Amino acid sequence: LVLAEPMELYCLGDKPWQPCYVLKTNELSIMFDCALDLNGMLKFLPHSLVYSLHLSSLSKWQPKDSTISSPNMFRENVDHVFVNSMPMMKLPEIGLVDFSTVDVILISNNHSMLALPYITEQLNFKGQIYTTEPCLQYGRLLMEELCEYVNQQVMTTSSAVVNSDQDLSQLMRFLPSTQDDDEYTNVWRSLYSMEEARESLLKVEPVAYLQRIPLCGGVEVVPVSSGFCLGSCNWLVKTTHSKVCYISSSSMLATHPQPLEKTYVTSCDVMILSGLTEAPMAHPDAMLGEMCGRIAHTLHNGGNVLIPCYPSGVLYDLLECIMGYLDMQGFSAIPVYYISPVANSSLAHANIYAEWLSDAKQSRVYLPEAPFPHDGYVKSGRLKCFNTTHGELCQQYSTPCVVFTGHPSLRCGSAVHLMEAWRTNANNTVLFTEPDFDYLHALAPFQPLSMKAFYFPVDPRLNFQNANRLLKELKPKQLIVPEAYISTAHDKTLLPEMQCQTIKRCSVVTIATETGSHDAGMDPQLARQLVPKPVVAKDVGSASSITCLIERRDNHMTLKPHPPGYAGGKLWGKLSIDKTIQMLKEEYNILDVHAETDGEDQLVRLVVFTCVIVDSRHFLTCQF
Repeated sequence: LVLAEPMELYCLGDKPWQPCYVLKTNELSIMFDCALDLNGMLKFLPHSLVYSLHLSSLSKWQPKDSTISSPNMFRENVDHVFVNSMPMMKLPEIGLVDFSTVDVILISNNHSMLALPYITEQLNFKGQIYTTEPCLQYGRLLMEELCEYVNQQVMTTSSAVVNSDQDLSQLMRFLPSTQDDDEYTNVWRSLYSMEEARESLLKVEPVAYLQRIPLCGGVEVVPVSSGFCLGSCNWLVKTTHSKVCYISSSSMLATHPQPLEKTYVTSCDVMILSGLTEAPMAHPDAMLGEMCGRIAHTLHNGGNVLIPCYPSGVLYDLLECIMGYLDMQGFSAIPVYYISPVANSSLAHANIYAEWLSDAKQSRVYLPEAPFPHDGYVKSGRLKCFNTTHGELCQQYSTPCVVFTGHPSLRCGSAVHLMEAWRTNANNTVLFTEPDFDYLHALAPFQPLSMKAFYFPVDPRLNFQNANRLLKELKPKQLIVPEAYISTAHDKTLLPEMQCQTIKRCSVVTIATETGSHDAGMDPQLARQLVPKPVVAKDVGSASSITCLIERRDNHMTLKPHPPGYAGGKLWGKLSIDKTIQMLKEEYNILDVHAETDGEDQLVRLVVFTCVIVDSRHFLTCQF
């Protein structure tokens, strides 16, 4: 049989660096990643582990023409309005795809799996989930830290209470137009519990690089290293006649994980490219150099340094670079603190996944030495790890110091407490390294601010220049990229030389693939009905006409006889326009139908239904 294999790609994610896609092919639905849009946390007021007089005294804000009765629902500071409630999470689009029909979820890195508990525990997903072992464990640490920060915060006594997720979605509509850039206000949810996160992670099956994973429908998937962080991977999807590559959050820089694997993703039929850097003009090496100089200047003036960060990934490179620099500059006596509920677990995991590290890091294991220097700093007491800012830390705390802690949004965690404690001292400095958050928006609730703030994004992911070079090397036949990646700025756009389609949230792209031949079996009952006759004119032996059903299951096709009573005929002969119009009217109740003549052709024009859609923003009339 010769059949076309059309594919459809659904985009559920809002931002290219927080992806979520669903690929439908061969009766199989594959989800790539399920990231949370943590940037939405910036819409909320920070909540500290202890009572904050400054945050509690911010001006109240009342939206115009609203029915909100609580005067504490919104607070305002330096032209920014914040929702005065516990931070809530913005999910991928949940109305475009029925999650119960998704067969498998493929996770590319630990940052792209934070929405997984919503899908598995609340949206009726019953399929398989695959990712690498390091990705699974670091995803667990990210979820544990986020749950600890959000679910165990101390609300101020004047905080408003949002009764339900639906109430929150309504509240978002009242934010000023300059801040309410989110047209999808129905996807806000309270953060899942740690129990839900653990139950979700139990459903994940860890895999290794280059492991061939067979799926139903004759599809095979293979994870290959992406070079971004420990265990991060790109995915190769192989169907009977096509090869699809999902490239997300990849890096060509020489850092601690295994390098980007290119061999398996070369010359694919379709490439889905996402997760490029959000700081394309900032080179990580230059940012690290400037950051180290700023830290030394702050410590020389007797100030403290705060670095809000995630508990994995770039953190290991920051610790190695900054602590080595401080030793060379004579600041060996300056204490360095790492504060996180998962601090010890994070540093320990970095040393036990030697096979997932770069060759340079792996070689240290056989000396034997720890692959990362932070292991030696912890043993010597140079680097001190604590779960929170209270308790044991209070007994060992001394200044000036350097503190790594979360959350990088400055909306929860120990970073909020330290910002409140250090904000009035001009000698102190806060350094932002995560490009996912607008640092000026993150600082807005803490204004007026005396401490210095600097933005040094350290993001090893591909920039546009490297991505263009990679595309020339990999040579995919078709490319699908987020709409935001195709712009007019030469240094901030992709310049693909192959067929390219763009995609954005809530859109669907149809992917045309080459037609291929498929083997099909024949039901014995059907075979007995065939009466071959010689075909003398064509000299091809014998042939027989056949009318049957094609049953397709798990990409295996079988020709079967029609059920008893089937009255369908063979589709050939001259079509009667009058009979066609009469059938449309009588059997399908389509009354607005008539025939037209266009030269030698006859056309049948019909209106199936007319609908008028009216809301506060649109007036649309459609005819089908």
